[in-house]
Amino acid sequence: MIYKELNNWIAQSESWQAFIDFNIQSQFRARYEFLNRSDDFYIALVSKLYDLLSDENLNEEERNKDLVSIAKGLEIYSLEIKRDNFRGVNFKRNLLYIAALNYLADFPATAFYLLKQVSEKDFSTSIELLLFLFLSRRGNRK
Repeated sequence: MIYKELNNWIAQSESWQAFIDFNIQSQFRARYEFLNRSDDFYIALVSKLYDLLSDENLNEEERNKDLVSIAKGLEIYSLEIKRDNFRGVNFKRNLLYIAALNYLADFPATAFYLLKQVSEKDFSTSIELLLFLFLSRRGNRK
């Protein structure tokens, strides 16, 4: 289960995304704590992801819920307009992680849709490429 502060930051990031999407003037935006600690937010998300993937005691429903929450938190580091507010995160690789989380949480269509923003040439390692081809359904079908 995701701890309270991380859940709060995830909720803040979703609210912040809505402000960006609807182009609401900055004076009307809340003061989001996660924005001042975006590196900590990213590290906490990835750390919690590692914990989730290694916890064999979680039931599937709880695990899927937490995977989607982490994916939602990671979105701001990869989506257009929003990603420009952060530094140090490879947004294409991060998008691959988000797609994989959605797939693991039984949302394969979301994974497929997210990866429409990138291509094969955006990934350099064989593991990334395999994951991309599988999740984007672009594998060789000979």
